[in-house]
Amino acid sequence: MDNAEKKDPVWKLLSHASHLESGPFFSRNVAREVRKLEDKRNLMRQTLALFRVPVFATVAVVLLVGLITFAFQIPSEDGAGAGMPPVIAEETTFDPAKELENVEYLGQLMAVTDPAQLSDEALGDLFF
Repeated sequence: MDNAEKKDPVWKLLSHASHLESGPFFSRNVAREVRKLEDKRNLMRQTLALFRVPVFATVAVVLLVGLITFAFQIPSEDGAGAGMPPVIAEETTFDPAKELENVEYLGQLMAVTDPAQLSDEALGDLFF
């Protein structure tokens, strides 16, 4: 250390600091804590390993049952599966005149100031 460093106020503060030394069992205590951490990690790995096999087996069985159910579905007369709804072959076309009538009708219902004047059917049309 040169002369400038000796005059530094930090060194003066450090000279007043108490000197700490580790106890006689410091290294033994540190080694024990490390072993405890390793034991906890090994326990966690073993626990997770126990759960991996049953979860995998359960998922595999569920998928297999679903696949078998899907593969052996009995088709109905119209060619769809037993659990499938029938196919609707009806085509819907857009009729602008009909849509305009519906809009006018709903506009008339909304223009009513007293809901008591509306029938139950009209209220149903308005809300649904």
